[in-house]
Amino acid sequence: MHQLPTSVLTNLFRHLTSNPLETLYDWKQLLPLLAICHSWRTAALPLVYQTVFISCAQPASGPPKFYTNIELLVKLGYHRNTLQLVLSMGCPLSLSAFLGKVTGLLQIVSPTWSQIAELHVELQSAPSSNDEVAHCARTLTTVLPNISKLYVNAETEDSLCQVVATYLVSAYAGQLVQSECFVTIEPQDVHFSAQLRNLVARCGSKMQSTMVDPASLTHLYIAGNVQHSIQQLFFDSGPASCVELANLEQLCVLSPSDSSDCSSLFKQLAFPNLSVLRINPSQLVCQLIEHARLPDQLTKLEILTMHTGTITMYNVQFASEQRAQLARFIDDEDRVDFWAMTNYLFGAPLSSHSVLTLGRLTRMPAIEHLR
Repeated sequence: MHQLPTSVLTNLFRHLTSNPLETLYDWKQLLPLLAICHSWRTAALPLVYQTVFISCAQPASGPPKFYTNIELLVKLGYHRNTLQLVLSMGCPLSLSAFLGKVTGLLQIVSPTWSQIAELHVELQSAPSSNDEVAHCARTLTTVLPNISKLYVNAETEDSLCQVVATYLVSAYAGQLVQSECFVTIEPQDVHFSAQLRNLVARCGSKMQSTMVDPASLTHLYIAGNVQHSIQQLFFDSGPASCVELANLEQLCVLSPSDSSDCSSLFKQLAFPNLSVLRINPSQLVCQLIEHARLPDQLTKLEILTMHTGTITMYNVQFASEQRAQLARFIDDEDRVDFWAMTNYLFGAPLSSHSVLTLGRLTRMPAIEHLR
């Protein structure tokens, strides 16, 4: 392998770092790549040292402790080549204290980190002032002016985390190509970049105007209030006869139990090139698969349940007749549970290859569901 060109080795190593590294421990697992030989070190250097980590954790005794690789990056002179910043709260700390510490660590090295384009934020909070949190979030966006990929994960009902996520989305919306916020956001008036390709949306009820260019999206994940999110993302400028997401390849819609009639809304949505669909069994999702304009065949269909498991089907026949049958089955509250759905989907002529994945706490079904 040491005879491979550096570019080939770098592409091989890139697969090891293709998923976001979540902790400093994950990053340390890559360090052995630098110690194999000179060619491996040359190929791995730009990948290993492209991420800055700042995290906090609660030791057995004493106050929360911060961990970071900034000092090492500065000592080796690689901090100028970093592309990602990962912030992780491993304990419930005041958000203003956490964000204040983060910006302090960054500003010691440089007042701005303009080379960083990707920001990952994992949040959980203890009581703090909204004004202090908003001020710290503003300071962070000043230190990181060029973010184009934003990932925020937090407790969905945490109002302080919502403040941070909303501010970050509002500040960076015009330059984002990827935005994944697993927390409700409440921006008042946001227009995303026309280059936005990947979007995870949990739109709050206070949101007034948030527009996305449907033609640019390749991946879309909508959770929570699906009806409100779709209206705000695609129809806020007024009624439209049809919104076509011509380049969308993957769609995930996870809706809680909701009896609202959204059929007229879904009839205006077209997904001509969709290949992967992820849904959960709910009445709103039934309306989506029955009324939206979907292709007659999918590469993959996943039906997810929160605590039981996932049913995954490949090369799925998904014409209007099959979609209507599946929607009617899911909408029947008297018979639909995970095991009944498993029997139905594995027996229906939708796919030639299906996979059942069970959660750790899944209980075996009642005997009548196995007949």
